[in-house]
Amino acid sequence: MIPAGLMMGTIVKMPLPETVVYGLVCGLSVPIPATEPGAPEMKIMEVELIGESVRAEDGTLSPFRRGVSMSPPLTSAVFTTSQNDLRLVFLRPDIATARIGSAAPESVACPR
Repeated sequence: MIPAGLMMGTIVKMPLPETVVYGLVCGLSVPIPATEPGAPEMKIMEVELIGESVRAEDGTLSPFRRGVSMSPPLTSAVFTTSQNDLRLVFLRPDIATARIGSAAPESVACPR
């Protein structure tokens, strides 16, 4: 089932027993639309798998890592991601990073 309000570029997750697999929505289509109101229609979502977090025995997730050790089955439930999921995917607390959108002091500003 495709989550409501899904858009291209959305990060989604597929929880599995041993991992949580993350993917990027790269295609949405309705090849067989409903012929009348309330009739069923076929919806297809294409997802590019981008990485995973391994689930520890206590249920906690490891840091996100690129690549997927095992593809989820086609019957896997797909969910939209929460703010905490996105932090897990995008934040790298163990790596020095620059904050985007921060103004540098005048003394270290780029020359014009």
